[in-house]
Amino acid sequence: MELAKVWQTFIYGLLTRYKKLEKLRTRLIFFIAPHLITVGRKSYIGQADFANTRTHLMMLLRPEYLDDVIMKLWTEVTAGPEQRETTTRGNRQELSSAQIRSYCCRGIAHKCWETSDICIADNSPENVKRIQAGIPQADLPMPCQVGPKNDVDIKYADVRQAIKKMKNGKTPGVSGWCRELLYPVACLQTPHTVQEALTSMFRDISNATISEGEQEFLRSLILVPFKYAGRDKIRAILITDTIIKVCWKMLLTPVEDDLIKKSGLVFNKPGQSSLGVCAIQQALCQGRVVVALDATNAFPSLLRSAFMEHMAPVPAYFQCIRLVNMI
Repeated sequence: MELAKVWQTFIYGLLTRYKKLEKLRTRLIFFIAPHLITVGRKSYIGQADFANTRTHLMMLLRPEYLDDVIMKLWTEVTAGPEQRETTTRGNRQELSSAQIRSYCCRGIAHKCWETSDICIADNSPENVKRIQAGIPQADLPMPCQVGPKNDVDIKYADVRQAIKKMKNGKTPGVSGWCRELLYPVACLQTPHTVQEALTSMFRDISNATISEGEQEFLRSLILVPFKYAGRDKIRAILITDTIIKVCWKMLLTPVEDDLIKKSGLVFNKPGQSSLGVCAIQQALCQGRVVVALDATNAFPSLLRSAFMEHMAPVPAYFQCIRLVNMI
């Protein structure tokens, strides 16, 4: 909790500079702020590491120290990633007590007993070719036309509600932001000046009134290639940045469809797939036609032109156009 307060102080001090002349610099530092925590540091182990991290966060409020840390981060990024041995997690006995406590504190204790036969694939030339073959290689369509009616008016309540809807324990994107870091900044007695700064920044992102370099950074995805043990198969998972996810939640909340929200349920209850299988089997035996659509994972395969054609007649979707063009 103490580290969360120090983190709040650093981000609050950063966001209070979000004025007209410092917007670009403030946004850029905000985008990489989570990475500034771990520059030149190893995993948290004991009380000494806690004290050092607390001091490090407090020192980030000093401009000279902050500039020095940013240069160290640049050095680490340009040096390339470290080579790590890939392992497959078999069962909960392989988890350390620290990992179990971490899962419990984050509200995802179910991960303590999950088993998996998946590991991270190496970057061998063969795997790289297989991953590239599975990603569509095509030019992006022309951006959609935008006008004044496509401007988005974001309020602080929208930002706060979107962050609260995020889930704990999710892998962050390129920026490193996640709900665990955003929540203490935006949802715990946030000062009025910081509320205004957060609102202004997310409004600028949602309206795509940021530089092309920032847009390229936010639309960058992290590709994680998973390899299944005992099978010659690689599945590439693409991770969207959390900042973009927050923007999508803000823009799409007014047009949420109750049927879509319940599309992952069977008989309006989660975890009832076995009952669903029985019902589908019975329908098939009666000669009925059954259509199943995984709408969440099928979305990337939809035609962008068809999607926009469907959105065009709906006024509530106008505010999404600029963000669609940006990413």
